[in-house]
Amino acid sequence: MKVFILKSLVLAGVTGGALLVSPVMAGPHHDGEGYQHKHGHQMQRKGCNFMGHGMFRGLNLTDEQKTQIKTIVKAQKGTNNQGAHAAHHQQMQALITAPQFDEATAYTLIEKQQEMHQQMKLKKLESQNKIYNLLTAEQQQKLQQRMEKCANQGKKN
Repeated sequence: MKVFILKSLVLAGVTGGALLVSPVMAGPHHDGEGYQHKHGHQMQRKGCNFMGHGMFRGLNLTDEQKTQIKTIVKAQKGTNNQGAHAAHHQQMQALITAPQFDEATAYTLIEKQQEMHQQMKLKKLESQNKIYNLLTAEQQQKLQQRMEKCANQGKKN
């Protein structure tokens, strides 16, 4: 009985973590200074999100670059399969509420969750590469400096 409860709690934690990550992965709202979670909570790393507006401020993007960036970001967000995430969430809930814990199913669901996360990260990195390559050499240099500054800020915290 204790093993069942422990496994259920672990799985509930994993599922809860996935639910907390999903809104963040969907894209935070930018407030001009930093990032706000969609519920209005200020996030810590101000302007350090590559896809965020703060990174591009001061790069003097042309209207064409801005349009291309918006297109890339919109396409990347469109690749997130919300239906698959909803189905996965239902499977996790079914496992949690099942009369008996099925460890093999749990491992399968965890692997699927990790695979979906990797695919989202892959698409995001691909989009970031496309955006970076739209920039002029001078803009790329400024962006690299900002990214280094953000990386160093993370080391100080």
